[in-house]
Parts: sequence; C-alpha cells; structure tokens
Amino acid sequence: MSELHIEKVTTKEDFNKAIEIRRLVFIEEQGVPVHEEVDAYDETAVHFIAFEKNTPIATLRIRPWKSYLKIERAATLKDHRGKGVMSKLLKYAQEEGLMLYPNHLLFMHAQCTALNFYKKHGWVAVGPLFDESGIEHQVMIFLPGSKEKIKKLDCLQDHEVPSYILQVLWDELKE
Repeated sequence: MSELHIEKVTTKEDFNKAIEIRRLVFIEEQGVPVHEEVDAYDETAVHFIAFEKNTPIATLRIRPWKSYLKIERAATLKDHRGKGVMSKLLKYAQEEGLMLYPNHLLFMHAQCTALNFYKKHGWVAVGPLFDESGIEHQVMIFLPGSKEKIKKLDCLQDHEVPSYILQVLWDELKE
C-alpha cells in the first residue's frame, strides 16, 4: 500500500467523499436501506477518511454518545480490504477521540463478520447479539490501558450503562 494518509474531515467535499464510501459499502454491497444508513448530519461526530495517494478508500466516524465515544460507520472499499487500511484508520481515530474525550469508554456496534478483526485490535465483545439493519451485530468496547484510566471512566457513574459492560470493567479492576 503506497502513500496512505488519514485526514479529519473538515470540508463539505470531504464529508461527501466519506458518505460515498459508506453508500458503496453499506447500501450497494450490504443492502442496508438508505434511510437507515444516511442519517442526519451530527455536529458532534468527527469523520475521518483514509486516502491512498489522493483517492478516498476508507472512512469511519467517532461520536460522543452518553458516557461513550462511539466508533461508527467504519467502511473500506472492497478493493482495499485486507491491506491494513482500517487497522491504521481505527488506531488513528481511537487516539484522536481519546484526546478529545479521555474519560469516555470507546464503544461500537460491530458487525459479527468483523468481530475477529476488532478483537485483534484489543476490542472486547460484550452482551448479546442483535440485529441492526438486517445484519447481526454485537457491542464491543475498548478497555483503557490501566486500572487508573478505567477508574476515571464516566460510564462507571452512568446508571444507563448495561450491566454486561459494567461487569467487564469491574472484572478488570479486580485483576
């Protein structure tokens, strides 16, 4: 892979490039209904695009949601999968997100076909499987690197956090 670079979306033009990648992957390839994939513009979301040379090839967004920082809409164009693009994009977005929201728990709804990919990157699958847009998903969380960071997570004080997430966090604190 040559000349891969990642950019935070700051223009309408780049936002449209991210939407086009999502359209090709989720709507065209996976059959997700347009009304479920194309959501309203959310000013709290931060979008990222991976470019090979000047061609946009992958995207994802991060969005604060309650006491979480949610990774969403991770998509790589078919011809660029399996080349490490999403690995680099995910790491970049996680680092950027945690600089902005250091006390939020990284969280996502992962497609079950991608669970092993995320597990290789330190994510933990928790809770039951569920259907989202006709595709089986599971919640995944990314544990902070230390007990001290876990203790500072806002979600430990959030009464709406599911018990299966809290249990994993409490188990980490016990070890």
